[in-house]
Amino acid sequence: MTTAGNSSQLNQWRKIFIKALLRRAELFNRIGSNEKALNDLERGLKFLQRIGQREYAADFHLYFGHVYASLGRYQDMLFTIRKALSIYTKINDLEGQARCLNYLGYVYEIKGAYGRALKYYDQSMRIKQKIGDRAGVGITLNNYGYLFLNQGDYQKALTYFSRALEIKNALGELPGAANTLNNMGIGYGQLGNYSKAMRYISKALKIYQRIGDREGEAYALHNLSQGLRKIGNHRHATEYDRRALEIFKTIGDPSGVAACLRGIGLDSLVFGELGKARKYFMKSHHLDTKIGDKYSAILDLKYIAEVLVTQGALVQAKNYLQRAEEMAKQIGTPKNLLQIYTLKGEIAYSLNDFKSAKIHARKALAIAERLGISADRGEIFLLLARVYARQASRKLGKADREWQNAQKKFKEAIKIFKRAHQSLELARAYYYLGEARIKRGMNGRAYLMRARKIFEKNGVQSWLNKVTELLKIIRPLLHQGR
Repeated sequence: MTTAGNSSQLNQWRKIFIKALLRRAELFNRIGSNEKALNDLERGLKFLQRIGQREYAADFHLYFGHVYASLGRYQDMLFTIRKALSIYTKINDLEGQARCLNYLGYVYEIKGAYGRALKYYDQSMRIKQKIGDRAGVGITLNNYGYLFLNQGDYQKALTYFSRALEIKNALGELPGAANTLNNMGIGYGQLGNYSKAMRYISKALKIYQRIGDREGEAYALHNLSQGLRKIGNHRHATEYDRRALEIFKTIGDPSGVAACLRGIGLDSLVFGELGKARKYFMKSHHLDTKIGDKYSAILDLKYIAEVLVTQGALVQAKNYLQRAEEMAKQIGTPKNLLQIYTLKGEIAYSLNDFKSAKIHARKALAIAERLGISADRGEIFLLLARVYARQASRKLGKADREWQNAQKKFKEAIKIFKRAHQSLELARAYYYLGEARIKRGMNGRAYLMRARKIFEKNGVQSWLNKVTELLKIIRPLLHQGR
């Protein structure tokens, strides 16, 4: 016979068991044992169905969504989060509803539906403010920041991240603080402040390692690789991405795997290993397309086009860029469009279509100035400098004016690259300026030597070969002039 006291005690033990399964699933997910996390969640749901306590099922469905996010299974995530939202709505659990709305916003952000994502975040924020959930407000502020980060509004993103970090620090919430520090690092990196970016990401990495968050550790390592890549340290960038890649493979995160493959592909491109670079980009594009990450899929297409441009396959490159441009316009990502227009300008330049090159460059520049992205402005100024320099060598009547324009753009590009500590971009600017001066019958050797010094330091053999060949050409000319 079961007494009321025994029944109460039994229910208490059931609650403890349910919560223990949920907490263990959370721990498994954090350390990258996602299959174990899913097993615990499945076990918990079956137990709840057996004992008829369905009100706890929402928590399990919600955390299923969290694990599916780590695995890049976004359709499964949508399905289970909607289940959780339905239960939370029936039992009038406002906090649960707000968390579900946050997750729904996240999925649509990944899919590139930014307007829809913003609506879900707004709904979540209204509920959290209404019930006084300060920790939840911090999470949604972070989500707002990441949404604006993806849309290319970096200053606005950093404003939201700063507000989120203030709340997370006040509450002593280490995992959340690490996520926001990581995101702030990405934001500063996009603005060209790489030293500040790496400081924030390094702080995040230390927290992730301290709390045993393998997924967070991997993303921080990958983000550090991006910072190293931007300042020209490609060998170390590849090392960090390979470390991150191993973790992502272990925990089964296809999105993280794709990001690392893309990063290693970029390093291969710099080192002149074009076949290898294209292989990495094709692999990352396959993964990003499979999981529905449109923003990253656009990047993959753009990088494949870059390889094709370097190989001289300009028609193929234009086809890939056209696909990328259509997708970027569809989901509304100005940062992607900026990069696509810049590369289109490069292709037009290679085809001696200087009018189109300038049109594409100016489109890209307008976006860069609107978003306040200094690093990309440097690339655009460098492209324009090369266009004006080439025109100066062909237009006899307007040659002086075109050369003045070229010098001005070279100077602006070099200034930006120096300020942002972008050593490889700076070296390329020195190379192109030296080359342009030589074609004008001027002495460009000093600029070529500066470029060679940087390329040697970073082990960029493909560019070193270019500098060496140009120096060989001008050496006889210098002797002739004596």
